[in-house]
Amino acid sequence: MDRPAKNEILTRGKEHLVALKETRVSKYQDGPALVPIPKGGKVAVREALPIEYLERLDLQNEFFGDDLRVEGVLKSGKLVTSQTLVKGSQPTGKEMTGMLKDLGWVRIPANLHDLPHNLMATAWMHPGEEIVLVDARIPNLKRHRAAMCWQLI
Repeated sequence: MDRPAKNEILTRGKEHLVALKETRVSKYQDGPALVPIPKGGKVAVREALPIEYLERLDLQNEFFGDDLRVEGVLKSGKLVTSQTLVKGSQPTGKEMTGMLKDLGWVRIPANLHDLPHNLMATAWMHPGEEIVLVDARIPNLKRHRAAMCWQLI
C-alpha cells in the first residue's frame, strides 16, 4: 500500500498519519508503535513488535468496543489500520476519568510512570485483567450521543 496523499491527511500523531476513507478513519503507521512494559517498578514503554501491536489492537476492540482492523502493509513494512469514524466532540477530563473508572480502569499515579513527556499521566491499569493502557488523553476520545467512544488517533 502507499501512504496517503498530503491532501488526504486529516491529522498526524506521533504514531500515525490519519486519513478519512468514506465512513472509516484510516491510520497509517508513521512512527514507532509503543507497548507498555514494567521498568524498575514503574510503567515505561518500548517499541512494540508487530505481533504486540496487533495484540493491542485486539485489546482495544475487546475493551472499548472498537472495530479496528488491519487494511494492509506499507512498502516500509508499517501497518495500515482503520476504524469506524466517530463524529462527536471531545469530552472533559472529568468525563474521560469517569468513563474509564466505570469500565474498571484505575489511574496509575504519575510518580509510577517512566514515560516520554507526551505520555506522562496517561497510564491506567485494569486490575482484573492485568492490562495497562497508555495514551488515555482527551484528544483520543470522542463524545457521541451522550456516550463516550474511543477514537484513538
